Amino acid sequence: MVVVLGMHRSGTSLVTRALHVLGVSLGDHLMPPVEHNNEKGFWEDLDVNALNIGLLKTLGRDWHAFTPLLPNEFSGPAVVAFQESALQILRQRLCTTDCFGLKDPRMCRLLPFWQDVFVKLQVRVSYVVVCRNPLSVAHSLAKRDGFDLQKACYLWLDHMLESLVWTQNRNRIVVEYDRFLAEPARQLERMAQALSLSFDATGPEATGFLTDFLEPSMRHNQHRPEDLELQKTLPANLTALYKLLAQLGSNPSAYEGPQIASAIASIRAQHQDDYPALYYLEEWEQRHARLVGERDKRIAELCAALTARQATIGSLQNEVSRMDSQLRMICSSRAWKMARVLRKLALPFKRLVDWPSLKSLRL
Repeated sequence: MVVVLGMHRSGTSLVTRALHVLGVSLGDHLMPPVEHNNEKGFWEDLDVNALNIGLLKTLGRDWHAFTPLLPNEFSGPAVVAFQESALQILRQRLCTTDCFGLKDPRMCRLLPFWQDVFVKLQVRVSYVVVCRNPLSVAHSLAKRDGFDLQKACYLWLDHMLESLVWTQNRNRIVVEYDRFLAEPARQLERMAQALSLSFDATGPEATGFLTDFLEPSMRHNQHRPEDLELQKTLPANLTALYKLLAQLGSNPSAYEGPQIASAIASIRAQHQDDYPALYYLEEWEQRHARLVGERDKRIAELCAALTARQATIGSLQNEVSRMDSQLRMICSSRAWKMARVLRKLALPFKRLVDWPSLKSLRL
């Protein structure tokens, strides 16, 4: 199996599609493209995606939760049912191919769960870690989901750090999104070599991918590495992790070097120091979401009441218009005009009856 890891909006869909050029099967039960989100397709297995969403919900998380997932959270009894489902899904996929590709950004945070599944399957797994400048990711998430810059960068940090931690000492390759778009044939060759796959740059699959699938419009945001230095409100270890990933993306021989392992451990220790603050932020974000939900519910109720009142007012106005129309018809009728003399003759008698001194005679 080949598992593609990376933060949302980092180019994981593009790199997963590139695996097909190298002969990796992606299955036929894929998430459809979405206009203004991912027109070229997500290349995600729908069953795996649904399982990951359900597992995160069971663990009290969403894909954009501040709080990291700890390894001991995957040992609960509720997780066993998800393991059985995951095994069944992957067995079905692997029975028709020798090499199956899997991608869902949620897997970055769920790797301890999935790696247990891979062990039970007794399948050989390689990893492709896709990296993109966190500022580019943040701007893309701001456009799609309305996330603040700081939240998007914390999510990037957690996803990418977990990807490196859980793939250490395993067969993996780091691919930079911007570098891939700049030199796709070279990056395909790197991926093929790292994953022990074949790549024919002149073949129809490669030609179609390089000439028809890839487009300049696939990159809406592009930031330079030095742009991170100008941001003073981002996590301190964000830049260090991005530089480390860039190094891994250009120097495959550094994957298992002791300096890389030490750098990953140092960044992770710094990130773990932020856990209490992240739990606090998550609590306040959930409170804010509840307040916004209550506010929106109350607004919806008031809007519904206003709509009903406006409908009532409209109905009454229609009734008044109908009665005015009837009154005009009566006043313009021949009988009404003929009775005008009688109404004038009756007027003195009406005044006499309404005279205050004679009101008591009405009884």
